[in-house]
Amino acid sequence: MGDMETKQTKWEELSISNDFLFGKVMQNPKLCKELLQRILPDLNIERIEYPELQKSINMDMDARSVRLDVYVKDEKEVVYDIEMQVSHTKELPKRSRYYQSMIDLQLIDKGQLYDELKRSYVIFICPFDLYGKGRHIYTFENICKEDGSISMGDEAVKIFLNAKGTLDDVSDELKAFLDYVAGKKPKDAYVERLEEAVKEAKKNREWRHEYMIQTNHKRGKWARQILDSRNGEGMWGDFHSLSQPTNKKELTTEQAIRRLRVLGFTKEDEAIQIVLERMCLCVSGRKKIDDYSEKTHDWPLFERLMLSAWIRLFEPENRIAMEVARQWAYIVEKAFSSGQYNKNDDIEAFYEQFGRKPKSGFETGFGMFYHVALLQGVLNSETEKLLLDYYISRTEGIYYVYYKCLGKLPETFASKETSHYLAAVEALADYQQAREKLGFVAKWLISNKNECGSWDLGASVKDGVYFPLADSWQRKELRISDCTERISKLLQKIT
Repeated sequence: MGDMETKQTKWEELSISNDFLFGKVMQNPKLCKELLQRILPDLNIERIEYPELQKSINMDMDARSVRLDVYVKDEKEVVYDIEMQVSHTKELPKRSRYYQSMIDLQLIDKGQLYDELKRSYVIFICPFDLYGKGRHIYTFENICKEDGSISMGDEAVKIFLNAKGTLDDVSDELKAFLDYVAGKKPKDAYVERLEEAVKEAKKNREWRHEYMIQTNHKRGKWARQILDSRNGEGMWGDFHSLSQPTNKKELTTEQAIRRLRVLGFTKEDEAIQIVLERMCLCVSGRKKIDDYSEKTHDWPLFERLMLSAWIRLFEPENRIAMEVARQWAYIVEKAFSSGQYNKNDDIEAFYEQFGRKPKSGFETGFGMFYHVALLQGVLNSETEKLLLDYYISRTEGIYYVYYKCLGKLPETFASKETSHYLAAVEALADYQQAREKLGFVAKWLISNKNECGSWDLGASVKDGVYFPLADSWQRKELRISDCTERISKLLQKIT
C-alpha cells in the first residue's frame, strides 16, 4: 500500500503509480500475469489466481494488520505480493520482512510441515531509488555470508523496482513499464494496454466512490478534530457511550471510532489499529479498557459483548471476537429453534453458556446494536432469516440506534428520524439475507430520489455522528452530496 498517506490526488488525475488504481487495474489477470513475467522473466507462469484482492492479513490479536495491493498465486502455488509504493520511507526493507512473515502465516496451518510453505515473492514498485545505486531492480534472497554460492533455500524473495534507474540492467520490456510508472509514455504494446485499462478504471463509478471515501473524509476537518483529541495511549476518555457527542463532554473512545468509521477509517489506519489492539487485550482478559462500569449490569459480560462487536465491525474474522460471537450465536439459534423467538429457550441457552440465568435486560432478547454487529456471518441461514424478521418487526427497534419498529418507514423523509432509521438499516445491511429482507427500504429510498438523482435529508440530520461528512454544509449542494453518498453506499448492499 503506497500513497494513501500522501496529499490527495483528484480521481481524474490518478496514474498507474497510485496504489489504489494500480490494485484495481491488476484485477485483470492478463495484465497482472504479464507484469509478473516482465519482472521475473526466468519463470514460466501459465496462469494466476486471486486468493483475495487487496488482501488484508491480521493473524494475531497483537499483530499489526497489513493490506496487500495485489496478492496472487500461480498454477504452482507460488505466491506474489505486488505493492505500489510512492512514499519514500526508510522502513521499506523492514516492511517487506513483515509482509513476508504475515504471508507465510497465511500459507501454512497448525500441524502442517514447514516444507509445505511455497515459494513467495514480495515486490515493491517505487518511483525512487531505495538503495541509491542506479539499478532498476534489487533482488534479495538469503545467502550464506561465508560462501555466497550457498542459498539458504527458504524460497522467500524480496524485490524492489526503481522507476528512476539509470543502469542497463533489465529488459526493454520491464524498463518500458518502469518508465510508465515514472510518468513517461514509452511505445510498448503492454504499456498501451495498461494505459487503456487506467482510462477504463477511471470510468468505474463504484471505484471512484470508494476512492473518494478513502481519501476525502479521512483528511477532513472532522477527522482531524477527533484524532487531535486522543490521549497519550491513542484513546479518548472512557470507552463506552453511544450518545450524541456534545462540546460539553469529553469524547468517548466508542463515540470516536463510530465517527471515524463513518468517515471511512478502517483497520488499516493506525488510529483504529491502536484501539483494536486494546479491545482485543481487554476481551482476552489481559488488560482493562478503562475503569468505568455500571452496577446494573454484569459489566465484564457486557464489556466483552460490546468490545467484540466493535472488533468485528472493523475486523470480521478476528479470532478473539469470533469466540464471543459463537457464544451468542449458540444462544440465538436455541432461542429461535422453534421458528420464532422464544424467551424461555433464550434463558435456557444463556444458562448453558454462562452458568447462570439472565439478570439484566441486555442479556435476553438480542435487542442491542452490539448484538446486531456481533452476529453477522456466524448464524445458520434459517436462524439469520428469523433474526432479521425479528429485528424488522421488533417494536423497540435496535437499542442505541433507533427506538421504533423498522417495519414502519419514517413519515417524513428529510428528517433526523430518517437518519437514525438508516443507521439501523445499515447495521443489518451486511447480513447475507439483507437484500431479500430489506428490499422494502430500498424501494422507499429510490422513490425519494430527486429529479437530479440525489437525496437530501435536510439540515436537521447534522448530528456529529453520521453527518456532516464534508467540512462544511454552508452550501446546500455539499449537504446533498453527503446524503447521496450515504444512501448510495447503503443501496449497494441492499439492492
